[in-house]
Amino acid sequence: MKNKKHLTPEQRYQIEALLV
Repeated sequence: MKNKKHLTPEQRYQIEALLV
């Protein structure tokens, strides 16, 4: 992983799903 702040919409979707 390069930047955790700059993620692709797909990864962001999965991450937000986990945060929720």
